[in-house]
Amino acid sequence: VGGGILSLNGTSFSFSSIYNASVTIGSTNCTIFFRQDDFIKCTIPASVGGAGLAVTVFVGDQSSNQLLFSYDPPYILSVKNSTGPTVGGLNLTIIGTSFGSGALTSVTLDSKPCPILFRNHTYIICTQPSGSGDKKNVIVTAASQPSSPYQFKYYNPAITKIVPSNGSTEGNYTVTLFGNNFADPTVLTYVAVGGTFLQPSFKNETVAYFTMPGGQGLISISLLVDSQSSNQVSFDYDRPNITSIVPANGPTSGLNTITLTGFSFGVRGVVTIDGISCTIDYSTSVGYSQRAITCSVPPGTGVRKQVALSSGNRFAYTLYSYDAPYITNIDPVLVPTDGQLLI
Repeated sequence: VGGGILSLNGTSFSFSSIYNASVTIGSTNCTIFFRQDDFIKCTIPASVGGAGLAVTVFVGDQSSNQLLFSYDPPYILSVKNSTGPTVGGLNLTIIGTSFGSGALTSVTLDSKPCPILFRNHTYIICTQPSGSGDKKNVIVTAASQPSSPYQFKYYNPAITKIVPSNGSTEGNYTVTLFGNNFADPTVLTYVAVGGTFLQPSFKNETVAYFTMPGGQGLISISLLVDSQSSNQVSFDYDRPNITSIVPANGPTSGLNTITLTGFSFGVRGVVTIDGISCTIDYSTSVGYSQRAITCSVPPGTGVRKQVALSSGNRFAYTLYSYDAPYITNIDPVLVPTDGQLLI
């Protein structure tokens, strides 16, 4: 901003007023207000700033040797609106010192230009560029002298809507997230689906598409944009639905297998018959898949026993009957009326 006093010690400065004398800092005049043969004081001019500027004394038609002078580098005291949207466009007000003047002053946010709307030596207004993430550096540079960084934070992504909010446990369909501050398509983004991280197939500032994986139950979905997490929204996989059981009956000894067919069985579940586990072999797709489950029936008795499938805290039901007792032979076939004979 200038206005300080520069003192020069030396020789042959000439105290006589008949010899014109001047001092320059770089190419800018430093107005002399006191001079004698070995000492000069001048008022430091306002400047664009800079370091290593030559100080020269001129007396008559002679010039001195040169020493170097540097203006203080810019210093940021505060930034009003130190958080902003990923789309940019917010006016940042930067307050500090030694911002310089003219075209040699610039501002960057995360290395992107922040176009200056107004500036003086202590105050700058610039338009925030688009970006994403936290702890991004605002730097003012005056005549190649950068300030220390001041940190800026872009808003976290925010999801306002998910479409659809429910669907088949088999997955492989498109889900769309709507919201804001998703950042531009070049920014690394993940969709957290339960405990799985996926990359969206398309994304801009307000929309993200991704392919839903298979799953089950009620899960949370969020976005991770440049290491910043969004709020969570819920997605509800469809409950399981049993359409048939084959066979629908079997021996009381158990150990026979039954097959449940239907849809939205999820990726893992539990089958019980009358509250007792029907053992599933998960080592093969025949044992458990999204549309069929085969399990080993436990021993039991009775008819219309409840078969329950539990998957992701969702339930489906059907019925199974154990075979009625069946006599294949009796011996002997004739006995005395008084009994007393084992058969």
